[in-house]
Amino acid sequence: MNFVSNLWKTGTVAALGALFSVGLPLVVRPAIASYAPEQEPNNDLFTEAQSLDSLFSLDWDEDILNSLEIPHASIWGSGFSECITQDECLDEFDFYSFTVPTGKRTFSFFDIDRTTGDLDTQLFLFDRLPDLTLLAFNDDALASLGAKGSQASCSIFDPNFSCDSFLGFNLSNPGTYYLGVNFIPPATAGRIEGNYTLHVSLRTEDVPASVPEPASGLGLLSVGALGARAIHKRKKATGLDQAA
Repeated sequence: MNFVSNLWKTGTVAALGALFSVGLPLVVRPAIASYAPEQEPNNDLFTEAQSLDSLFSLDWDEDILNSLEIPHASIWGSGFSECITQDECLDEFDFYSFTVPTGKRTFSFFDIDRTTGDLDTQLFLFDRLPDLTLLAFNDDALASLGAKGSQASCSIFDPNFSCDSFLGFNLSNPGTYYLGVNFIPPATAGRIEGNYTLHVSLRTEDVPASVPEPASGLGLLSVGALGARAIHKRKKATGLDQAA
C-alpha cells in the first residue's frame, strides 16, 4: 500500500514504469463532458440565439449517444410556462444556434434529458437565414433514445415515452441552423418551471460538391401562433396534457 501511494505522490515516468513492472494495469479514463450554462437573453426568436459552436467535444457522458465518437455540446438550461387563466397561456422558447461546415453532410441529434419541475419540452429545428423554415419537430419521444437521462413517464397510452424530447435530422447544406426548446404551458391556471439539459450531437461526413436543397413543404412557421400553441391546444383537446 505504501509503495503504490508513493507512486501516486511522485507522478513520475519512472513510477508509471514501476506500475507495469509489478503487474498493475494502467487505466486511462476519458475526460468527462462539461455543461455550459444557458445564456440569457436567448428567447427572442433567432436574434438572440445562443451559439453552441465553441462547445463541441468528444468527452464522455453516459447521457450522450456515442459521446466518444460524435462531437457534441451540452447546455444546462431552465424554462417555464404559465397560465394566467385557462384561456390565456404564456410559454417560453430558448433558442440555440450551430454551424454545419462546407462540404459536409451532418447527421444531427438533439436530446433533452433530466427535466425537473414537471417541464414538458418540445424541440423545433429551423433552417438557415433568410428562410428560417421549420425542418423538424418533436414533442415526446421514446425514453430509450439518446442513451440515458430520460424517464418513461409521460404518456398514459405508451409507458415507454418520455416528456423529454428527442430529434434526429440529416443536414446536407452548410450554414447556421437554429434550435428552439419550448415548454408546454399547463392545462389549468398556474405555473410550471424547472431545469433541463440539452445535448446537440453533430456527426459529419464528406459529400459531393453539389447537393440539392432539401424539400420543405412546411413553409414558414410563426412560432408563437402556429407552433407550440397549436400543438398544445390539440393535446388539450385529446386529453394528452393530462399525460404530460
